[in-house]
Amino acid sequence: EREREKHQERFRLIFEGSSDAIMLLDESGFFDCNARTLDAFGLNSKEEFISCHPSDFSPPFQPDGQDSLSAANEQIKTALQRGENRFEWTHRRKNGEDFPAEVLLSAFDYDGKRVLQATVRDITERKKAERVLEESLAHSRRESSDWVQAMDSFTDVIYLLDPQRRLVRANKMFYAMAHTDPEHAVGQHIVSLVHPEGETVPCPVCRAQEEKKDKVITMEADHPDNPSGRPIEVNVKILRDETNAATGILMSIHDLSNARKAEEKLRESERYNRMLFESSPIGLALSRQDGSLVDANPAYADIVGCKVEETREMNLWQNAQEALKLVQDQ
Repeated sequence: EREREKHQERFRLIFEGSSDAIMLLDESGFFDCNARTLDAFGLNSKEEFISCHPSDFSPPFQPDGQDSLSAANEQIKTALQRGENRFEWTHRRKNGEDFPAEVLLSAFDYDGKRVLQATVRDITERKKAERVLEESLAHSRRESSDWVQAMDSFTDVIYLLDPQRRLVRANKMFYAMAHTDPEHAVGQHIVSLVHPEGETVPCPVCRAQEEKKDKVITMEADHPDNPSGRPIEVNVKILRDETNAATGILMSIHDLSNARKAEEKLRESERYNRMLFESSPIGLALSRQDGSLVDANPAYADIVGCKVEETREMNLWQNAQEALKLVQDQ
């Protein structure tokens, strides 16, 4: 019994302390709510809230044309069947003002009966931001021809994300890599485009984007998070305004295949030169400016009468002076 009281006390603390509007209802209607609910709907007391019918907090019709009462009953039915149901909804305050909301209905047992907890989050600001973004995207599409022409001239993959990591624009190399086109890709979250099967753990590039950190990441061809199948260098550049707030993410992916080939040719050249150096019958040595030896071949070691590894402790100028003295003595 004591444990049950503790559980109820914790529930009440979370219930009342939430920044979202939370209300409880059963087959008879609402029977409880938190203080945020009263603020959200412009009510004065819980008694006033409980006396209202759920339909009192919605306009007659939802934006998709469905009547609110029928649509609400369907959402409640789904929540009771599945145990949970999340959806967007248009609510109405007491003063008649409508506002968009994200609603989470959760079914559970409370005091021996099946009830629903409705968590309502006002998403007015989110919707405003989405509209601004949509307008910006439309404007960007209208004026993007010059950008596209310039970016399409590059062989690197180049694309721009908004702060929420949705694709704003990209060059043709990006669409070729992602096997998509602007019509289907613009506005989509980048994970759905480059990791269509999802991510159990964010890849290094996604982590840098999420953390809003400038970063240069190298991925070899066999890296599990590299969709290109070629060695690449990924540059993550966070765009910021005068307040240092992130306004976008500029991405570029450079194919390192040619660089890797050049590196391999250089290594081959180094191996060949090393072979010539080691097999030369002429004594050869490399020294620093002060005369200390960096390397020597076997012929040089034979001349000075020591092992190759011992030449690292010698000085070229000292050896030359000793050789000259030996010649003069003879």
